[in-house]
Amino acid sequence: VKAYHEFIDRRFYSCGAAMFGSLADMWGEDPRFGAYWESLRPGMTEFIRRAVAVYLDRLLLESEERL
Repeated sequence: VKAYHEFIDRRFYSCGAAMFGSLADMWGEDPRFGAYWESLRPGMTEFIRRAVAVYLDRLLLESEERL
């Protein structure tokens, strides 16, 4: 998930944590975007949404630990 986040950030546009979380929400809420993930494997849309949520939670924890 981290590598995919960094790929989007480098290749397409600045993609902070909040934006990445919004993208993951969109994948699940808009069937046009979810169709891509589902074409890879049934259930993948929900899996990637949960994976992004875990990744973002870890980023938040890491930033809090540095404070």
